[in-house]
Amino acid sequence: SVVLATRDLPTIAQGAADDIHPPLYYFLLHYWESLFGQSEAAVRSLSALMGVALVFLTWAIGKRLFGSLTALAGALLLAVSPVAVYYSQETRMYTQAAMFGAAAFLAMLAFIQRSVAPRSVAPTSAGSYVPLLLYILAALAALYSHYFAFTVPLAANIVVAAWVIRARRWRAAIAWIVAQAIVGVLFLPWLLYTLD
Repeated sequence: SVVLATRDLPTIAQGAADDIHPPLYYFLLHYWESLFGQSEAAVRSLSALMGVALVFLTWAIGKRLFGSLTALAGALLLAVSPVAVYYSQETRMYTQAAMFGAAAFLAMLAFIQRSVAPRSVAPTSAGSYVPLLLYILAALAALYSHYFAFTVPLAANIVVAAWVIRARRWRAAIAWIVAQAIVGVLFLPWLLYTLD
């Protein structure tokens, strides 16, 4: 990762295409190295920072779904999880993919919450589309971090489909489908680039 990140962006993209991961982590590490250097602490600190952000996102998801106590318990369990701590020290993209995946899931929950707000707020007001925009950005970042991040939009689509069917929020379903199409169209160039 460190060696690949020292190269220029087109070379990084080609190297990532030849590897088994998309290039976003290497691009971010490229700029991180230019700011903080290539010491072991410097290059590992990017993943460590993302690991801290993942703990916060886990707390935010837990608070939105279950309340403060459960959120705190979930965040604490993640913070002391040996697997999470290990990957937060690796100069690899795994924690980044998890962080963006959690951000996408949190945005999806915000979209659902906005869509069940009073009709004066959702889904026609401009503010109701902010969670969708955040979802698109986070899901796309997760996909550009790791190929297995396809499970993030897959899980989000299952949750939203179940909610739409149960709540009969068809207008929200249309907005969600458009968001998924945008994610797909914006990830397609990378898939075409790596086709060879």
